[in-house]
Amino acid sequence: MAKAKAKAATKQIETAGDKYRRFKNLTFDLFLAENFTPEILKAAKTKTVVPPSGMPFVMRELSAAYYSNVGSLPMNLASKLEKTKQNGNSDESAAASPQDEARLIEFASKAIRYACIDPRIVEHPQADNELGFDDITLSDYTFLVEQLTTGGPEAKRLASFR
Repeated sequence: MAKAKAKAATKQIETAGDKYRRFKNLTFDLFLAENFTPEILKAAKTKTVVPPSGMPFVMRELSAAYYSNVGSLPMNLASKLEKTKQNGNSDESAAASPQDEARLIEFASKAIRYACIDPRIVEHPQADNELGFDDITLSDYTFLVEQLTTGGPEAKRLASFR
């Protein structure tokens, strides 16, 4: 009896914040399911990119529907990253707190899950055409995120060509 009480006492109670985060994640999963239908994918504007591994990825742009569901990169974090770039510091994380870095990773991961069509990036791959985050090299992941947020390395080089 004492063991049962001790076990119950150690079991965490879900807080309102935990419930909201779980709800938000479920909402995003439903949004993804609705946006990977053949009709939606056929109408999507896509491009094929080739990251450092040499494996091509078909990606779509982040749509207005995506931003209305997920939101955008938090403004305070976006402004910190921009100031870091302007000061010539190539280590973008130097200006970000651990909480900011976690939010940036969450934003990038959701964007990749939405944008990568072929192969599709998912949390738990089951189909032949699905990759999990653990299946992607860091250099390919970084390349894909750059494609979504800045247009890729080519866009950065062209921006400095004036």
